[in-house]
Amino acid sequence: MNTNRPIAKLRAALNGDSSWSLVNSALLMLERFLYCDAGKNHVAPFVRAPVSVQGVYNNFVIASLPCWLVGLWNVGHQINLTVEAGQLESLPGWRGTILQASGIGYNPDNFLACSIHGLMYFIPLFVLILLVTTFWSALFATLRRHPPDEGLLAFAWLFSLLLPAGVPMVPVIVGVSFAAVFGKHIYGGSGFYLINPVVVGMVFLWLAYPAVVFEPGNSVPIMTEITGPEATQQWWSAFFGARPGAIGATSVLGCGLGAVYLLITQSASWKIMLGSLLGIALAVQLLGLTALDGAGELSIAGELVTGGLAFGLVFLATDPVAASMTSGGRWIYGATTGFLAILITLANPGVGEAVVFAIFIASLLAPLMDSAVISRYKARRQRRIGGVADG
Repeated sequence: MNTNRPIAKLRAALNGDSSWSLVNSALLMLERFLYCDAGKNHVAPFVRAPVSVQGVYNNFVIASLPCWLVGLWNVGHQINLTVEAGQLESLPGWRGTILQASGIGYNPDNFLACSIHGLMYFIPLFVLILLVTTFWSALFATLRRHPPDEGLLAFAWLFSLLLPAGVPMVPVIVGVSFAAVFGKHIYGGSGFYLINPVVVGMVFLWLAYPAVVFEPGNSVPIMTEITGPEATQQWWSAFFGARPGAIGATSVLGCGLGAVYLLITQSASWKIMLGSLLGIALAVQLLGLTALDGAGELSIAGELVTGGLAFGLVFLATDPVAASMTSGGRWIYGATTGFLAILITLANPGVGEAVVFAIFIASLLAPLMDSAVISRYKARRQRRIGGVADG
């Protein structure tokens, strides 16, 4: 690290000779996020592109910004619609006090007013998750006497986007702690975990606090259903992100823009994304032939705007650590994720984010997929070598 950087000087001043304190680990995480060493490697391993592990994780945060912006507006819009329909003057709590005192109000047609209202739900949630994540990352770095882990911001950011507005803080603290400890750090941190820690945390919250975290009547009491004179209008509203759901996982348009950015920066695999769409199409066609309840109403366009399917396929299923590594394995992994997401949704409509469970299962199977692909490649190569030798 460059000792001329302000954060490096602050670390030296605060910690002295203690290189592995909690404060030092937290500051080092901030330094690694803000700065990237410009020097070249003169010994192996060599890097072929000007990108780092931290840079890849940062790309996922940047790619999700459109989803975040739409999500902020959507949260405020849904709340303000309810306030207007109920002819309420204000809402209880500190948010209502600030909105009333500042004159921002509850106009559902005012984009800025809706976005500010949504931001007032997002900031406390994100800061809480970031602080809890920082604590566990700094603690494990201190105990192991290793540099702190990369991906701190991406973990907290994506976790926040997958939660509904108004979610209680205690379940969030427990869920984030479980995800950070048992989903990431016990395996060694970034690059070593089996399943995306965000997915682990969301599955834990669903199993431990389903009624508290994901039940709209408890977590977001003022959300309303999409209304519109025609189904086409409802679909386009849902496509843009104007519907109840997680803070940042409702906009398919935002997910599409994020996918383009991830593909341009080569941070995510297009094979996984396309394979997921093929898996969805296969599930819709095959399940549509069955006698299961609701199977006949399945459609690819309809499923893409349901829940957080698009968000999960773009930002969670493409995790470069938990996903399959081989070319063929990525096709299988993506198709499996898409197929399972539709199957779980149809079999149990009560599961709010079926794509999270689908990614969880597919990630467990990813090593087996890669092993099968590699074994097939080896067998084919041996046959080819044998054929050349016989000739």
